Amino acid sequence: AIVVDVTDGEAAAAAGLQAEDIVLSLNGKPVADAPSLITLLRNSAPGDKVRFGLARGRTRLELPCEVRERSIPRILAQLQESGAAWLVKQQLPNGAWPHAAFEWIEEVGYPSISYTAVCLDALAGLPPGARERFQEPIGKATAYLLAHIGEDGGLLDPEEQSATNLRNFASAFAIHALTRLDPEKHREPVQKLANFLLKRQLAEANGFKSLDWQYGGWTYYEKLRSFAFRTDIVGNALVLRGLACAGIDARD
Repeated sequence: AIVVDVTDGEAAAAAGLQAEDIVLSLNGKPVADAPSLITLLRNSAPGDKVRFGLARGRTRLELPCEVRERSIPRILAQLQESGAAWLVKQQLPNGAWPHAAFEWIEEVGYPSISYTAVCLDALAGLPPGARERFQEPIGKATAYLLAHIGEDGGLLDPEEQSATNLRNFASAFAIHALTRLDPEKHREPVQKLANFLLKRQLAEANGFKSLDWQYGGWTYYEKLRSFAFRTDIVGNALVLRGLACAGIDARD
């Protein structure tokens, strides 16, 4: 199990654990991954002394640690903030996030509309107090997405490869993010995005008949008939969630 982040003032920090340490064992019992470490820790009570067996670079060491009282909401909040901090480190100077795997950032680094919408939605979902600490990256990402709403109302980056330009997917995530951040302020762009999604539904207006198994759904890709497999439950659910956030009546 790899230590992603250590919060100041917590038991792990007091014991001397550091980010990027690899936990090999707890009280001599091997740790294969994060879930196995959590399982072992659950068997400990507040006040118990435990020993972490670690690999730090090429060094092996053991660190004693006292188990503290758990607070699930606090732990979840810490996990959200550490995850958000990691996301922000990957953000490009123009406010977007890079296409494909994040480890490509130094080799590729070109922005992705869909990744940016997903990452902004994640930051928008932070608790209010935590969200305030990420206002700058949130503002940059929001500005990037708003600047890339096309004439048809959907998100579009002309420089992004057509095979990865997931316009419906990105537009649906953007609606969710913008309504989380400030639904009144973003009412106009949200409505544009929602109207775009309504026009993209696989229905009669786009040449689909009710006997088509994909009828009523949405495709991921730019062209409605680009791929043999065009729609699935996850994509449809994301679009429907976005439309609901935009205030579209389900009967429409």
